[in-house]
Amino acid sequence: MNPALLSSKNMLWQTPESFLDLVRQLDVIGLDPATTRANPTGALNIYTPEEDGLAQSWTGKGLVYCNPPYGRSLPHWIKKASIEAAKGAEIIMLITARTDTKWFQEWVLSADAVCLWKGRIVFVDPDPNVPDEKRKNPATFPSAVVYWGPRPLSFRAIFTQKGYIITP
Repeated sequence: MNPALLSSKNMLWQTPESFLDLVRQLDVIGLDPATTRANPTGALNIYTPEEDGLAQSWTGKGLVYCNPPYGRSLPHWIKKASIEAAKGAEIIMLITARTDTKWFQEWVLSADAVCLWKGRIVFVDPDPNVPDEKRKNPATFPSAVVYWGPRPLSFRAIFTQKGYIITP
């Protein structure tokens, strides 16, 4: 296992393609507000760290998919998603399932549906200098997929085979 998964050293772990395929079953990804110029999610619109997705509007761009940095800024991203959803954005967010935290209780439970993922998601290291056999690493933490939007039943139908769905 890569030690960087246990720290905040690398904030750029990418979502595996198999997970993105599930997101795309709901719709085309219209915006990824926390990505790099390489745009690994294939979103129609992106915000890179230089553009600061926390400072930008997420509304009016279609389905938003966000795999935010998992460091100390994570609660800010979740709060932002909740606020943008209240303005009309449809959002799927992949986060750590820290159900005991204040931010989870306050912001995640504002969602329309949450999938508590079974097992560990295998993230991808975007560094091309890392050998292929070391580029995929299972998370050391449980994950949740959070959905804000008008199609919670569609979200449930897509993600139910991957975890336990709750509707707060």
